Amino acid sequence: MKAQQICGDYMVRYQHALDGYGKTVSARSIAGTETSGVRYTCLGCANDLVARVNGQQHQPHFAHKIQVECSGETYLHRLAKQVFVETYQNCLVHETPFEIVLPVDRRCAKYAPLINKHCSLGTADKAFDLTNYYREVRVEARDGSFVPDVTLVSQKNPNDKIYVEIAVTHFLSEEKAASSNRIIEIPVENESHVEHIRTAKLTTKVASFQGFAVSTDRVHDDDCKCDGENYYVFTAYLSGKAILRLMTLRSLFSEVRKDSEKIVYTNISKASDRWQEDLDWDGRRSKGRPDQSSWDAEDRGGRFVQEVKLAAARGTSVRNCFLCKYHGTSYDLSPGGGIFCKTFKKRCNSNEAASCERFRRAE
Repeated sequence: MKAQQICGDYMVRYQHALDGYGKTVSARSIAGTETSGVRYTCLGCANDLVARVNGQQHQPHFAHKIQVECSGETYLHRLAKQVFVETYQNCLVHETPFEIVLPVDRRCAKYAPLINKHCSLGTADKAFDLTNYYREVRVEARDGSFVPDVTLVSQKNPNDKIYVEIAVTHFLSEEKAASSNRIIEIPVENESHVEHIRTAKLTTKVASFQGFAVSTDRVHDDDCKCDGENYYVFTAYLSGKAILRLMTLRSLFSEVRKDSEKIVYTNISKASDRWQEDLDWDGRRSKGRPDQSSWDAEDRGGRFVQEVKLAAARGTSVRNCFLCKYHGTSYDLSPGGGIFCKTFKKRCNSNEAASCERFRRAE
C-alpha cells in the first residue's frame, strides 16, 4: 500500500472503518446487513466511507464517498493502534487476559547444592497476562521526551510502564531502543497483521520485546534431565589423600551422601560431551562406564596436578607428593609409577604423602 494514494470509490478498498461510536468495524462483520443509515469514517483521512458489503462481484469493503488523498501508511498505523486499545480495554472490562509470550530459561536446581549452579535445560515459552498489572491505557501521551503510540501504566506504581509502538514503515528510534524502557513493537505491513492484535496474545513471531527481564522457570526435580551428565570431581579427604574422577551427577550425589563425613574439599567442573578426549595425555581411564572412570593420584595428568595445587592454595589440608619439595617426575605410566620420590629413591603413588614423615610442602 503506497504511503499516499488518490482514493476514489473504484481504487483503494479498506477492510476497516470507524463506526458512529468511534469503534473499529470490519467490512466482513457487517456483510449482509443494512448500512444505509450508518456513517463510517476513514481511519486514514477522517473522510466519509461507503460500506460496500452486499455486492456479488467484490469482497466486502469500504470505499471513500469522494475522491480524496489518503495515506495508506497512516490508515494502517491508526487502525492497528485503535484495535490494540479496543482489544486491551475490552480485556480489562471483561476480566480476560491480554498476554505476551516470552521465552524463559528453564533451569534445574536438583543438584545446585553440589555444583553451585543450576543446570540449563534450554528455553520454553511462558505467557504473562498484562492486565494483572497494567490497568491504565494512555494513547499518545507524552512521557518525558517520548510520545509512545500507547502506554500501559500500573495503577500500583505509576512509574511502572510499558510502551506499545506500531511499526508500519518507521521502527524504533535509536533513542528509544537505547532507553531502559520496556517496549512492545508490533510490525504491521497489511490489514491481516492487525488480526494478531485481536487475539490478545502477542508472541515473538508477531511482535518484538525490549527491556523485559524475565525470571527463569525452575524445573521440578522429577523433570530433571541432567542426572547422567558427566563432571570432573576432585575430592580431598580427612586423611590428606585426593582423587580425581569422571562421574555423573547421580553418582556424585550418592558419593557425597555416603562419604560426607570424610570429605573436606570438593571441586566440580563440567566435562565436555566428548568426555574421553578430556583425559590428559598421561591419564588412564579405568574400564567400565564413564561414571566409573577415575584417575588415582599416581596418574600424572595435568588436570589432577592443577586440582591438587588449587586445593592447597585454597587452604585445604591435602597432602600429596606433587606438593612436596622432594618429588620428581617419572615417565613410567605403569601402576605406581606416576611420581618419583627423591628422598626414598623410588616411584610411588602421590597419595603416599598423606602418611609420609618426610613430606615437606614446597615453597
